[in-house]
Amino acid sequence: MVTLADVRERIKSDMIISGSSWDAQIDDAIRSSLRQLRQSKYWFLEATLEITLEQGELATALPSDFSVADTFDLLSGTSRLTHLRGFDLMPYEDMKATYWTSHPVSTGTPVACAIFNKTLYFTHTADKEYKIRTAYFRQDATLPSANDTSVWFDDGYDVVRASAQYIFKRESQQFSATDEDGTLLQAYLANLGRQHEKYIAGA
Repeated sequence: MVTLADVRERIKSDMIISGSSWDAQIDDAIRSSLRQLRQSKYWFLEATLEITLEQGELATALPSDFSVADTFDLLSGTSRLTHLRGFDLMPYEDMKATYWTSHPVSTGTPVACAIFNKTLYFTHTADKEYKIRTAYFRQDATLPSANDTSVWFDDGYDVVRASAQYIFKRESQQFSATDEDGTLLQAYLANLGRQHEKYIAGA
């Protein structure tokens, strides 16, 4: 598995940098690149999970690597409620205004969910246990240190490397980012987009 240290050493090799005096700055640039790539929706970030909503609960935690929602399905016995078919994903503020007008919140079968602060909320307090099947896009649960890997270090390796190198040059006193650096990054992003479209078309 590729680690942050591997990406750093490749950047140093590309820039012909020896020694370790720039390691901390390059590591920070890699993490900055990963922050900028959060909320992305590429095929290699897709994940699925079944979450349990316990009876009597109004909310449940989302997975630690959750970034962006794709779908949420509510499983109730042999029934599956999906978006626009009995179980919608809606804005959190709209849920509060529409469904949480009484105290305590009504108990029953949830008819929609909303996301706020890494938590999945529901319109109703669960009257029994429900399974929530979710498809979502991942991000790193925590940003990597030297020996850590990332969800981006395989299929997204070139984008992270080019982006981190551009950020490092732009922010350092000794190196200057050039138009070529930006052009290379855009080329890698375009290629990643083409790979994504090819994957989606064949899925």
